[in-house]
Amino acid sequence: MARETADLVIVGGGPTGLSAAREAAKGGLQVVVLERESEAGGAPRYCGHHGFGMWDFGRVWTGPQYAQRLRSAVNGIDLRCGHAVTTLASRGFVEVSGNRGPYTIEARRVLMATGVYEKPSAARLISGGRPFGLLTTGALQRFVYLENRLPCRAPIVVGSELIAYSTILTLRHMGAKPVAFLECGDHASSALASRVSRLVFGIRTHKGARIVAVEGGSAVTGVTVEIQGHVRTLPCDGLVFTGDWVPEATLFRASHIGVDPVTKGPTVDAYYRTRDPHVFAAGNVLRSARSSGSCAVEGRNAARAILADFQGRLPSVKPHGIEEEVGVWKLRRRGENEKFCFAAPMAEHGPAGMFPAHT
Repeated sequence: MARETADLVIVGGGPTGLSAAREAAKGGLQVVVLERESEAGGAPRYCGHHGFGMWDFGRVWTGPQYAQRLRSAVNGIDLRCGHAVTTLASRGFVEVSGNRGPYTIEARRVLMATGVYEKPSAARLISGGRPFGLLTTGALQRFVYLENRLPCRAPIVVGSELIAYSTILTLRHMGAKPVAFLECGDHASSALASRVSRLVFGIRTHKGARIVAVEGGSAVTGVTVEIQGHVRTLPCDGLVFTGDWVPEATLFRASHIGVDPVTKGPTVDAYYRTRDPHVFAAGNVLRSARSSGSCAVEGRNAARAILADFQGRLPSVKPHGIEEEVGVWKLRRRGENEKFCFAAPMAEHGPAGMFPAHT
């Protein structure tokens, strides 16, 4: 198997990974970005609404415009699309499957920026068959914005987070709209969006709803639901599942690093280091979904931490190092953390040097 070397390998070519690559390259590192999709840019590539770019570029763009700006910002950096990491090994070794076969990169540091995905219908244990028309928000957006196809004209949307109501904009792009929103709780996660949906678009949010079964043979024809104790069938031609995010931490689960049992992502210290000091992680792989701008800023901060690590300016990692934890908090109280040039948001999974038991 062919072997290469690099200062920094970044796994994931979304806002976190591309922002980190740009910052690391500015610091003089030889950077390789590995993206398994055919095009870099992450989820914003198929989010046609506005609201992207303000955090990191001070502009407001659509998702595709923002993704293009991210790609333009890393011109000259070794960005490899269609290259999937198959193994995350110790001491910075990653095994990759590329268009010319498998190969290995020995990196001085690795930054994992693999993001999150929405839990599909099968993982949510929904009763009934599996006809065509069962989608996640991301799948719907891919159909509409990348393929210019409409998989359903009158779907029911499960969830009441902001991303659920974004399906209104996605479907309007093709002259369609949702039939209704279903929320299992007693209150909509986004009360304002729920009111706008009802008053402006005439789409109701059913609260206290539980899906009993999906109806249809080859395609969805309806959904049987229990709403506040009453069972009824709502006709529709699709079911769009939103939210319920899961970190894309498959490589961590199969590696020596493992995942946090609560977040389902890797555990990191205040400098984005995992329990392997050669491997860092940032962005939505650490937690539930945040905005692309927040992830971009976090990617930039992670790159700054890696640059500081190369310069020997980070505290050492101790798996259960209480002494190291105290030293770091003293450092923060004196305000000396400013020398690392971090800007909020910082990593949230604990102070430097502190890791729970391996899972």
